Amino acid sequence: EAFYPVAYVDADNDLLDGSKHKYKIHFDRKDIPPAKYFWSVTMYNKEADGVAGYMVENAINRYLINSTTEGLIKDKDGNFTIFIQHQAPESKVQKANWLPAPNEPFYLTLRIYGPMETAMNGTWKPPAIEK
Repeated sequence: EAFYPVAYVDADNDLLDGSKHKYKIHFDRKDIPPAKYFWSVTMYNKEADGVAGYMVENAINRYLINSTTEGLIKDKDGNFTIFIQHQAPESKVQKANWLPAPNEPFYLTLRIYGPMETAMNGTWKPPAIEK
């Protein structure tokens, strides 16, 4: 059993594009995907047909951030932010939580394996993708 929301646009309803913007997804402890097993946020380009594509090659060989990502930095309350951008960030936290974006349009897939009822019935919503 799995749940797969896909994002092509940010909170302003603009298409996701690593050549134009830097993005972030902030997860408060209450926003962490409700998964019995694990969750992941995976980056894809649109190379296949302009809509769908492939995992994005990058210098650090990171194609996703998930509930088991080693080195992910959370604050003392368990909150964390994923930083999505083409250029490598400068701060230690941003580098640890960086999902490299292509220098072009892309999309994200959030997978929840063993989704809890709140994911399935719509009471849990993924946090916004913000510029």
